[in-house]
Amino acid sequence: MLIPDVRNTLSDTATRNKIQHDAHTRSREFLPGDRVWAYSEKIQKFVDACITRHTPRTGVWSYEVEMEGVIRRRHADQLRRRHYVPPTVTEMGDVTDSC
Repeated sequence: MLIPDVRNTLSDTATRNKIQHDAHTRSREFLPGDRVWAYSEKIQKFVDACITRHTPRTGVWSYEVEMEGVIRRRHADQLRRRHYVPPTVTEMGDVTDSC
């Protein structure tokens, strides 16, 4: 009688599960200068923000963001990527898209 190889079956299942999981995950990596939506506990909504720097000392997924005129630290789970950021017009009439 043949005995099935359990190790290969488990390995194949784990590989399939990882591929399926990775297909549905969001990128949580941001660069300084990226425009994002950041969660504000004050108003309990996402507000316009800008990544100022990545702070790996306080956590792997921790970022400093400038929001509402103040620099705050946010976890990547509290940030959402902005896909379209309309350019802003400065007082001089120049069009900028920076933070």
